[in-house]
Amino acid sequence: MKQKRMAGYIRVSRIRNDEAISPENQKEKILLQAKLLGIPEDRIDFYIDLDYSGKDTNRPEFQRMMSSLHLYSSIIVYKLSRFSRSTVDFHQNITRLEKANVNLISVTENIDTSTPVGRLIRNIIVDFAQFEREVISEQVSDNMHLNASQGNWNGGTVPYGYKAVDKKLVVDPVTSEVVKKIFEMFAEGYGANVIRNELFRLGIKSPSDNTFWHKNTILNIIKNPVYIGKLQYGGKVYDAEHEGFIPIELWETCQKILKRRSETASRSVSSEHLLSGLIKCPKCGRNLNIRYNGRSDNAVRRYVCPGRNDSVIPCDCIIIDADSIEKSIVEKLHQLAKIPETIFQSRKAANSLMLVDNNALQEQEKQLKKELAKVRQSMKEMFFLYNDKKITIDQLEMMNTEYLEREKAIKKQLEEVEQILADQQAAHTNIARLERMILEFPVNWAHADRQEGRNLINSLIKEIRISDSGIVLDLYYSTVEIKVREIHRSVMKF
Repeated sequence: MKQKRMAGYIRVSRIRNDEAISPENQKEKILLQAKLLGIPEDRIDFYIDLDYSGKDTNRPEFQRMMSSLHLYSSIIVYKLSRFSRSTVDFHQNITRLEKANVNLISVTENIDTSTPVGRLIRNIIVDFAQFEREVISEQVSDNMHLNASQGNWNGGTVPYGYKAVDKKLVVDPVTSEVVKKIFEMFAEGYGANVIRNELFRLGIKSPSDNTFWHKNTILNIIKNPVYIGKLQYGGKVYDAEHEGFIPIELWETCQKILKRRSETASRSVSSEHLLSGLIKCPKCGRNLNIRYNGRSDNAVRRYVCPGRNDSVIPCDCIIIDADSIEKSIVEKLHQLAKIPETIFQSRKAANSLMLVDNNALQEQEKQLKKELAKVRQSMKEMFFLYNDKKITIDQLEMMNTEYLEREKAIKKQLEEVEQILADQQAAHTNIARLERMILEFPVNWAHADRQEGRNLINSLIKEIRISDSGIVLDLYYSTVEIKVREIHRSVMKF
């Protein structure tokens, strides 16, 4: 009977810059391994794929080899990743090899599927699928960092103002003029909302081809160094090959304005106004901001929806008198401090009922963990059964699928039970903390400055909702209503 030949498979992805496993190196290692197995060089047929990814199943030489399996007793590769980088494709092709009675030999991993140990190791490889993906992701990230550091664009969304030509950024003569206008207006002191409204007035569509521009789109354009001929990747900025069309002086002016406004915004987070960020418009959902009405020496503070001054997305939400609402909320918290436990009674009662079932949930958690351990042990035993040839590859795949589905279902149940137990404990702890904070509110308020007082209110109140009859304070685990005293000319007073 004529002795079958051996196939040597070689693959290199040139874009990975992987000189350490060049075709020549791979062939040398394969020939050395074949020599150790007693296979002469003239009985080895080589199949070589250059510039092909291991994830590509349509590699021409690989497909030619797989269609000629009847000619070979074994396939030898330098490394399993040369054969396939996809775990799914790897196992599908392994099944084809088994049906053709062809062994797979890896030089680097020292795997020979003609042996029981080799087959066991091959099947265990499936458990390393996540590791494989992480390694590939890291390699891609490294290559993209290298590419960016060399001034090359890594692809993806084309920055507004450019177009992609042969994988390079080229200035778009139309949209680049829009970008210039954005930078110029911002440098002149106009805010993102004003610029957005101007673009809408001019009928200029956004990068996503929408009629309306979002202010964050404006700000992201201003922050992007791509417009001065640079690329930003992985938190680093590199000199790029493409042409920048915003003068560096203009770009730097805009960055200074951004920084200054950011610092101002940070101070507004620590605003003197007690309820900043807590009151939302019931119509459009935006935060109500402070506006002053009247002369500076006698101006009245009011919480007003920004939509009242927005020509693009207008809103006629009711106005709230700032002094009266702040005073009413502080008074209400002083009142609650006398009986803090009463506002959480309904929640505590519900929590107590849930805690009755706590033992049952803990027992369920214990049983699910046992079931999970049992399934995983069965999966290990399954591999040994296959290694001892007590089950076929088809039975292995069927059993493995069933175990994986069972494992997934148990893990989902376990996560749900653990989340319920965690929520119960968190609710119990948080209610006690809030009760203590409300009880201590009068003393803390008396010694707090304006900013400390605002922080104190923010720690007690999740949000303030406006209703037809007044406002509702959301205290996380309970709500408290404060009635309006009067509404005059769309202004709500307490």
